[in-house]
Amino acid sequence: MVQASVLVKTQDLYYGLRAVERATAESPNILSHVLIRIDQKGLRLSATDVFVGVTSWVTPLSAVGQFNLAVPIQSVQRHLRILKDEEVLITYDSALPSIVIHSSQRKERIKGKSACDFPPVPVTGNEDLTKYASWRIRSYELEKVWYGVRTAVATDNSRPVLTSVHTEIEGSDATFVAADGFRMAIYESTLEAPVDEAVSFNVPARAVEEIAWLKSGNEPLHFRHSLKSGRLFCHVGSREVTAGLVQDKYPEWRKLVPDTYGTRIVVAHSELAKVLKVVDELDAESLVVGLRFDVTSRRAYAVLRGTGLAEVLLEVAPIQMTGIDAKTAVQVKYLKDALRAVEAESGRGIGVMMELNDQSAPSPLRPISIVAGNNCRYLIMPMQFRW
Repeated sequence: MVQASVLVKTQDLYYGLRAVERATAESPNILSHVLIRIDQKGLRLSATDVFVGVTSWVTPLSAVGQFNLAVPIQSVQRHLRILKDEEVLITYDSALPSIVIHSSQRKERIKGKSACDFPPVPVTGNEDLTKYASWRIRSYELEKVWYGVRTAVATDNSRPVLTSVHTEIEGSDATFVAADGFRMAIYESTLEAPVDEAVSFNVPARAVEEIAWLKSGNEPLHFRHSLKSGRLFCHVGSREVTAGLVQDKYPEWRKLVPDTYGTRIVVAHSELAKVLKVVDELDAESLVVGLRFDVTSRRAYAVLRGTGLAEVLLEVAPIQMTGIDAKTAVQVKYLKDALRAVEAESGRGIGVMMELNDQSAPSPLRPISIVAGNNCRYLIMPMQFRW
């Protein structure tokens, strides 16, 4: 019987493992393993934490026979890091089972576990895609989406749907929404080409993060939504991410977005950074910032209060103010997160625009930049504040 083996470039195998390692779980069980197999595309590497699966294909120099084995990913990576060989030969020993990595310097056996014990990681080649929706988006754009909405994703699993990123696609427009009950982030983007039929679904935030990490330069990410299995596949180059979608109904987020505003203010990044610098210097818990805008006198103030802190008053120089006098108060943590989100979009551009109605309504923030558009909006629910 011919022994199954595969000859690959060391660097190709190393980067193939790097592509999937983030999907492995930090545990001593099989979820810390990578599934290695040979299929029609080459040497296939798959990892999963059950919720998200990542697959990477490595083109072998040669392959004999077939094998399918789950091995500890760190053991393989540790061996490759010390090699200087340009090529390595991997042979499969079905008796143990194990793989043996051969190089000119050493030979190392790594024990594995049966592929039958490894959670399934579907790929588009094996999925029933007779009914599916398909679209493309640039990877750098998806990365901006993730940086724009990630801080608003809920971390509490009591409402699983809020741990996802709600996605709506219609024509060439794509809208991504994240909310945790205290704040909401909205990012609007454009697809490579229009879709035939509008779709909406909830992608686990963990999957969006993993897809954003793929980073493929100008090469578009190709998405397929299997309407039969309810899975989302994202493919780029030799890598693929798959995840099951959250089936719960997402809250009607559009009802929370104000249609009009009574006051609009543009504040420079530097002015807001000045406020947050003072915040970082204060040793106070549950810090709340009240923002007061006197349009008639064209002056703006930030009032800081917290446990163990009486009050700190700071004047903020606005760039532009229109409408009527207004006040709002927000949790400092949420304001910080919002500014990080809009900075990721504008690249510390001209500043941040706020639109206010009354003290009980959420306050939308938008980045203002010469280069970037207003693709990102961030809403913060107001806090009670005694003026």
